[in-house]
Amino acid sequence: MTTTATVERQTGPADRGGIDVYALTARAIVGGLFLISGIGKIVAPLDFAKEIRAYELVPIIATNAMAYLLPWVEVFAGLLLLACLWRREARLILGFLLVVFTIAKTVTYFQGKVIDCGCGGQISILKYIYNAPQGILTNLVLLGLLWVDARAQCRAERRREAQKNRPMS
Repeated sequence: MTTTATVERQTGPADRGGIDVYALTARAIVGGLFLISGIGKIVAPLDFAKEIRAYELVPIIATNAMAYLLPWVEVFAGLLLLACLWRREARLILGFLLVVFTIAKTVTYFQGKVIDCGCGGQISILKYIYNAPQGILTNLVLLGLLWVDARAQCRAERRREAQKNRPMS
């Protein structure tokens, strides 16, 4: 006889009808924020190049290339995550970007610089949550949300594998 607790443990606390609500929410938040941020940077690449230069962490010659390339990577990876296509790869790309951005924000924060990272575009609440020191915390939360999605995908893969290996009655 199966108890409710056993069923809950087997399917996961947020699993409702095959959909992990926590993972879906995590993907929507991370993918959506990267999509919005990337589009804001695509619209104003020269402004974004100035913001990259303000960090003084990369050679000036590289800033224009970064200002044109990074937003497209953010949009593409955000869309992949939202669409559940190549989730693992999208998480790796976004996770790598978040680690690099977090290091850059932390270094400049401890240098006493206050820099607009260009992530929020003209949306004031996004500008607020992305800029240091709260930007550092935001990036860590986004990394945590990527981890939530990764765990959910691993659980779903294990569940599918267990169902495949289950003997037919």
